Amino acid sequence: MKVKKEYVVLLAVIIGLSAYLLTRQTDRTHYELPQLPPQGGKAITRIEITGPKGTVELAKADDNWSVGPQKHQADRAKVSPMIDTISDLSLTALVSEAKDYPRYDLDDKKKILVKAWDGSALEREFDIGKPGPSFRQTFVRLAGDPNVYQASDNFRSKFDYSAEDLRDKVVLSFSASDVSEIKLSQGGESVSLLRKEVPLENSGEPDQSEDKKDENVASAPLKGKMSWLSADGRPADNDKIDRILTTLSQLACDRFIPDRTQAEFSNPIYNLEVKGQKTYTLAIFAKENDIDTFYPATSSDSAEPFYLTEAKAKSLMPAFEDIVEKPAGEKTSSEPDKAETSDSQNK
Repeated sequence: MKVKKEYVVLLAVIIGLSAYLLTRQTDRTHYELPQLPPQGGKAITRIEITGPKGTVELAKADDNWSVGPQKHQADRAKVSPMIDTISDLSLTALVSEAKDYPRYDLDDKKKILVKAWDGSALEREFDIGKPGPSFRQTFVRLAGDPNVYQASDNFRSKFDYSAEDLRDKVVLSFSASDVSEIKLSQGGESVSLLRKEVPLENSGEPDQSEDKKDENVASAPLKGKMSWLSADGRPADNDKIDRILTTLSQLACDRFIPDRTQAEFSNPIYNLEVKGQKTYTLAIFAKENDIDTFYPATSSDSAEPFYLTEAKAKSLMPAFEDIVEKPAGEKTSSEPDKAETSDSQNK
């Protein structure tokens, strides 16, 4: 009889605990997430971002985005993900009602405040904190709501920019296939390179028609090959020139030089002039000090001077003898003078 009573008591405890846990779990999940009204990305005309890197203003005009009061062209590849995130912002869970904002990087020191307008109407306003533990979510706060929510996607890095970071850094842009001539200048000397069609028999390649087995098939006329030659007909290194053109055709600088104009730079150490649909120019200047790793430069496509990294600048300043053959009979800098060699042997 005593054993039966113990079973009854144990069963009652189990039922009570189950009911408690079920009720507690229901209470934890019984809340409604704020419903954000749909926002089409194309309707957004202005964005303001305030965070540890300062305040950045982006404005849209004629489908182009500008950054800052100077209205510098913005980097579309960085602005587009912002617009997508603002438009598709989706809350997935309530995380905290305790107002412990530093825990989620939502305090004034670390948060990133985002505001987005459609014309004069403020459509979105929210704070961005750190990513969630799985790095697939982001902690956020909505304007006027003290709670911390979890939003889908890891997107803090898409807004963590300064005004300079968001500028379009492309300072020279053209189609490499349209280029017909390049002129390189250094130290008072220059070399011009022309893109011309060279017959295959003169290009150093085997005549493919010789491999034909059927003699009854008429040989197709040989087609030429587009190659780079100097103005006086000397062959040039096509691979090196094409690499230079590839870099130049979408040349991006490291950063712009503030508070200085192109007119303040003179006596470049290297000039490149490219003729395509129009003439494009790039001038590279000496480093400003011995420890600097950046070269100042100017281009025909940029109203402002800018810096190129040392590696990029050097790749655009080849020695002439590295890209075009020396004239016949002219020794290279590495070749000894034959007369001098003969004299030394006689001695």
